[in-house]
Amino acid sequence: MQLKVGDLVRFRHCAQQRQLGMITIVPERSYIAQSNPMLAIYWVAFNGEHQCFTGNQLELISESR
Repeated sequence: MQLKVGDLVRFRHCAQQRQLGMITIVPERSYIAQSNPMLAIYWVAFNGEHQCFTGNQLELISESR
């Protein structure tokens, strides 16, 4: 899964489970994340907060156009 800035996501496997957020920053992938995309880091805005999550914690709801 390759998420992009502006994508709408739902959280899973974390304290924010079932809430919605939007990808705001997609940093360059680390060596490990290049071979395992579920370990890639994404910055997500939700409920007035801005935090980083791994791809494993995010489920794509709607792609940005």
